[in-house]
Parts: sequence; C-alpha cells; structure tokens
Amino acid sequence: VEIKEIKFYFMPSDGGFPLTSPVHKDLKIIQEKLLKSFEKAFGIKAKRADLPQMYHSFAIWSNAMVGEKKAPPFSAELAEMNGQINPWLELVKWCLGFSVHTLPALVLAVLEKFVRTDTEMHMEFIKMGHQLREDLNLLLGDDGVLIYPSHSTAAPYHGQPIVKTFNFTYTAIFNILGNPVTQVPLGLGSTGVPLGVQVVAGLNMDRLSIAVAKEAERMFGGWVPPSSLN
Repeated sequence: VEIKEIKFYFMPSDGGFPLTSPVHKDLKIIQEKLLKSFEKAFGIKAKRADLPQMYHSFAIWSNAMVGEKKAPPFSAELAEMNGQINPWLELVKWCLGFSVHTLPALVLAVLEKFVRTDTEMHMEFIKMGHQLREDLNLLLGDDGVLIYPSHSTAAPYHGQPIVKTFNFTYTAIFNILGNPVTQVPLGLGSTGVPLGVQVVAGLNMDRLSIAVAKEAERMFGGWVPPSSLN
C-alpha cells in the first residue's frame, strides 16, 4: 500500500449527540497532530467528512440490532439460548450483588424491550443506517480512510463507562455498518491514560486501515504503558 495514494478524511466528533460525552480536548489535539504528521510526511491534505447521520449513531445501532430478524433477543443470548432472562429481576439482583451479568448487558436487555420494529421511527432509523453505509462507502471507495475518535474521552477508568453509557456508539456504529476499522494508540493524554483514534476504510479494504495504522504507530511510537511496569 502506498500511503501517499490514500485519501484522508476526518470527523472530530459525532456532531454533538447530547447523550454522549463531548470529545475531550486531548483527543482533538492528537487527531490534529496525526493529520498534520501525515501531511508533512506524505503531502496528504485531509478533508472533513460530511456524514450528518453519525449524530444518530445510537439510534441507528439500536434499531439495527433489534431489527435483525435472524438474531435472537439479547435476553436470550444472556440466558445462553435456554429461554430468556428477566432483565428487570436481574437488575434488582445486580444491585444486591447476586446477578452474574454486567450492568451494561442488563441495560441493553432492558432497552431492547423499548425498541419496536413496527413503527415509522424504527424504519426511519433503519433507512438512515442504510444511507449512512452508502454515503460512507461512496466517500471512502477503495482508496480512502476516515479518521474518527475511538471514544469521546481518553481511556476511561474502571467502572466509568457505566455512568457514560452511550459513549460506546463511537465504535458500535461501525459494527453495524460493517466497515473494517483499525484502532491506533497515540500515546498518553494530560491525565496519563491512553489516547487513540479509529482508522476506518471502505468495505473489504482492511489493508488500507492497517497500513495507515502501522505508519501512525511508527510516527507516534505505538502503545505506551500508562504506568511503570514492574
């Protein structure tokens, strides 16, 4: 892969969806540094991508998950396909320390109950997801990559994602779209925890995201331990 032949696009955030945390300044700074490094090394001028549907990442993801007719309910998955769990009961058990399931999994099982597949809103988000997939792959083609935050904050501390539930949509949206993504570690932020970005490529163009990630690793030194190793 010739890096200089790749077209670079970027988005600094999902557009400000109110249930996700604002993108931390450390992540904005490191994304900018990454793009400037590629511009300096290869003469690549990144363009800002216009994908307004990313604002609705959570709704697109959740409706796509529930709308997959061949997939069993998540409550059944948690029961290992032996019936279904009662997520409300399991939430009570979790509060008492008796549930074998994690809180995020139980919250997802509960949310699943509220997403109906027979409404106009459901169909709108399914169509929006299809349009986003089409727009993204038309943009990237077979020679482009999108630089996008992996998360809206630097690496969260243990337990933090429970109170910042919707931040996962920065990665979940690409699971639904089916695009290859390579996570790139880019050192530590101001609080001493890891930073990174996602490199997203067009369908079946994994080699592009991997090549860009390898070059970024060379430029920035790859993974850095957040604390001393004994």
